Amino acid sequence: MQRTSSSVKLLAALASVFLAGIAATMPASAQTCSPALVAGSYAASDDGSIIPALGGVINRASVGQINLDAAGNVSGTSTASLAGTINTNNFTGTYVVNPDCTGTLNLQQPGATATFAAVWDSNGSHFRFIFTSFGTPLLSTPTVIHGDATKKFP
Repeated sequence: MQRTSSSVKLLAALASVFLAGIAATMPASAQTCSPALVAGSYAASDDGSIIPALGGVINRASVGQINLDAAGNVSGTSTASLAGTINTNNFTGTYVVNPDCTGTLNLQQPGATATFAAVWDSNGSHFRFIFTSFGTPLLSTPTVIHGDATKKFP
C-alpha cells in the first residue's frame, strides 16, 4: 500500500510540473492596453456630419496623422473637407487609454476643441473613434462623426 501511495505522489508531482510547463507557454488570454502599447504614429480618417444650431447638416471628411506618445500626449495634423471647403490644421492634446483598451482623446486646434471616445484593437495598433463633443470656447456643436486610425509602423 505504501508503494502505491508513493507512486501516486510521484505521478501527481510529475503531472503538476507538466501542466505548469504548458501553462507557462500558453499566451495570455486577456492582454491589457497601456500608453506604452498604443504609442505611435497613426494614419487616420473620419467622416460624418456637423449639425449647426441654425439648422441643416454640413458634411465633413478628413485624413491626417495622429501621434500618441507614452506620456499621454497627442499631436498631429489633418486635412478636412467641410462642406467642400478644404483646410489643414495642426492639433495637440491628451489621451487616456484604459486597461480594457477603451479611452478618450481631447484635442485642441486654433479656435476649436474636440473630444473622442475610442477603442483600440489589433494589439494596440488600430483604434476606432467617435466625436463626443466638438465646438469653440463659446459654442458646442452637435456632430455625427466617426473614424479609425492605424499605426503606420506597428
